Amino acid sequence: MIIDTHAHYDDEQFEGNLDSLFEEMKQNGVHKIITCATDFSAAEKVLELCEKYECLYAAVGIYPHNTHTCAFDEQKLKELTSNKKVVAIGEIGLDYYYDDSPKSVQLESVEKQIISYLKNISQKALFTAFQAH
Repeated sequence: MIIDTHAHYDDEQFEGNLDSLFEEMKQNGVHKIITCATDFSAAEKVLELCEKYECLYAAVGIYPHNTHTCAFDEQKLKELTSNKKVVAIGEIGLDYYYDDSPKSVQLESVEKQIISYLKNISQKALFTAFQAH
């Protein structure tokens, strides 16, 4: 069994194509997929998809590019991770390549998410570090 551990099937480019896409993936041995939310509002859509498709599981958190527009909310993260289809927080981390969010904002957000994760959440974490040196 193959598990795709990083996807973004809440993206509008996949609307209307998921039934056939997931069937084709299943025929090719991919039976489980983790689709990553990029912020808390995207997490709601991701969880709706996870309820609709048995093969989908979620990672929820704030992607580095979205840290300047999505404030960290520890209670919201705890609420999201209580869903049985959430298997990880993420994709969290630092991405200095595109410079969409200031480094200081990314760092503050990832620190809060990691601290919350360590204190309260018994999920895995998906971490990105793109040119973050």
